[in-house]
Amino acid sequence: MTLSQQIARSLQLPEDYVLAVARSANHRYKVFTIKKADGRSERSIEQPSKSLKLMQRWIVQHVFDRLPTHPGAHAYTKGRSIVTHAAVHRKSRYISRLDLENFFPSLTSADIGSLLRRSRIALGGSALSDADITLICRLVCRFDRLTIGAPSSPTISNKLLYDLDTRLARDAHRHAAFYTRYADDLYFSSLQPDTLYEVCKEAERAIARTDSPRLVINKGKTYHGSRKRRMVVTGLRVTPDAKVSVGRDLKRTIRAAAHKAHAKQLEPSDLAWLHGMLAYVSSIEPDYVKLIRSKYQVD
Repeated sequence: MTLSQQIARSLQLPEDYVLAVARSANHRYKVFTIKKADGRSERSIEQPSKSLKLMQRWIVQHVFDRLPTHPGAHAYTKGRSIVTHAAVHRKSRYISRLDLENFFPSLTSADIGSLLRRSRIALGGSALSDADITLICRLVCRFDRLTIGAPSSPTISNKLLYDLDTRLARDAHRHAAFYTRYADDLYFSSLQPDTLYEVCKEAERAIARTDSPRLVINKGKTYHGSRKRRMVVTGLRVTPDAKVSVGRDLKRTIRAAAHKAHAKQLEPSDLAWLHGMLAYVSSIEPDYVKLIRSKYQVD
């Protein structure tokens, strides 16, 4: 049974429709932009249609979920989060970050095809054929690249970077350093001074030598921190006593908003932000959230 037949049968769709969606997939996206965190530049979002999104999720569940994700990859993985990611580095004294430029669009249909052929995944009792792999690439890529907005892109990115993650983790371990990746951010940490510069140079060389996927480091976003100055991991602070925190600035903002909420002086949109932020912080510092809720009676 071909992959298109399996998708059609599982989703109760005509096979001709599955094939038609694949042929026209490049044009089944809504494209729009949103502001980046810096508030100045914009990020392009390519959101697939409902039918295409349905097939992308099927492919993730039945194909890509069968491939390994490296233990050091903490984004887009069940049971892992920015908290588990930061916790890996909380006992280190020095930390460095490398940023991968234009991450999702750097991952191509050629990379996916190479991965699937090496993996020898079998569905319905037989290995994926070249036609099956072509169908997968058409359904999960737009103009032969992963997109920001497709539900399949996060999982596929982790699978594509498994070998690179393995190599970088091994090289870091050789220097008694720790390695993690959160999406396009690579983090290295160590207890020893003057270690991470060499670790980062080795990582840069390894990435430059990797043919699939072809990735580029954004040198302008390279970050080096320490306990003496400031250690930040995916937006979270590692405190001098080796704890993970959201940081004083955010806490002050939350406390001020909670005070206004208690005095009935907070706008509805700001109240919604406060509730959302308390839910977020509760997964990192639950005792702080309990204190805010009890002191200001924020439900």
